[in-house]
Amino acid sequence: MQLLHLSSQDIMKVFCYRKIGNLKKYLKSERLPNNQQLKVNNVYQLVGENFENIVMKENEFVFVMFTRRNCGLCNEVIYIFIQFEKNFLRLAEDLEMSLGLSFARIDGSENEFESIEIKGFPTFILFPKG
Repeated sequence: MQLLHLSSQDIMKVFCYRKIGNLKKYLKSERLPNNQQLKVNNVYQLVGENFENIVMKENEFVFVMFTRRNCGLCNEVIYIFIQFEKNFLRLAEDLEMSLGLSFARIDGSENEFESIEIKGFPTFILFPKG
């Protein structure tokens, strides 16, 4: 095991950065999806790194489903979520209008977020515009 050697200056930098708010908190995140994987069947595939950029800055409402990999109920509800999304988009097409709603999914057990804390799965949250 290799030990990390820190000087007193290094330690002071950490305390100063923390005190003035420049020290960024580490949040767990899966790998960012590439452009082809970002939106699959009109559903954003979110990870911790792109969560704020997509959900908090989108110019429309974003309906997010937080799941967990080994959650049996989550796997059953995903089908209902996808059907709801398809029916909603079909309704918007029939009405020939944009209803201003995007859909997104994220594995809440593999990703962390600064702005919210998820305590149970599945969880659904409707985020307002920007």
